[in-house]
Amino acid sequence: MAFVQPNFFAFRIAHGTSPRSRHRARFRRVRMSGEEEDERWDLELASPCKINLFLRILRKREDGYHELASMFQAISLHDDLSFTVLPDDAEEDQLECEDPNVPLDRSNLVLKAIDVFRKRTGRTEKFRVKLNKQVPVQAGLGGGSANAATALWGVNQLCGKIATNEELADFGAEIGSDISFFFSLGTAYCTGRGEILENVSELMPTSLYIIKPKEGLSTAAVFQNLVRNPSHPNVSEPKPSRATHTRTSRTI
Repeated sequence: MAFVQPNFFAFRIAHGTSPRSRHRARFRRVRMSGEEEDERWDLELASPCKINLFLRILRKREDGYHELASMFQAISLHDDLSFTVLPDDAEEDQLECEDPNVPLDRSNLVLKAIDVFRKRTGRTEKFRVKLNKQVPVQAGLGGGSANAATALWGVNQLCGKIATNEELADFGAEIGSDISFFFSLGTAYCTGRGEILENVSELMPTSLYIIKPKEGLSTAAVFQNLVRNPSHPNVSEPKPSRATHTRTSRTI
């Protein structure tokens, strides 16, 4: 059996998952075709990922999704997304990413999120987005969902903050089960298919490690191949959360 060297990621518990603005309209030097040019972004954001502190799969629903109960926790490991509004005559959004594992077509959740934002708000702007991928794919860390949430938050900022965080979370639920979490306070009890959130008391800051093998697992494939054992003593409907309710989602 061949040994696959895993990747190690050190991180800290993070509080507050809404995308963090790192720089606005920042100029930086990049090299293109042997020449240096100024590249300007209207908005640059950090896109944090999450871990599941526990996960219970309760049943498969009639709509094909699985009913679950889980505690999501944001962590400091994150991707970076840069945004700029394209000229009025632009016909398509532009997505850039150097990671060969990331699709750049309309199957990418970033572009799906922008499409949903336009559909739900009636806006017509097109955007250029650059994704600097640091969160490993197919690792159960919600990196793609976090990118989608960051895209929703970012384009909303660039369009004048026309939607609330609660509305953006609802937009995200249309395309992904755990996108809504990334508009929470960082620690949340999640039910339904992951889109129903209850903010709970934040955890004490701590340092932890993630070990990610080079081989990944598709979340959709994992759920499709899930075999539920109804005789297991721990299989039951979830009891109401006893977690302390401290705050509700804030608007940034």
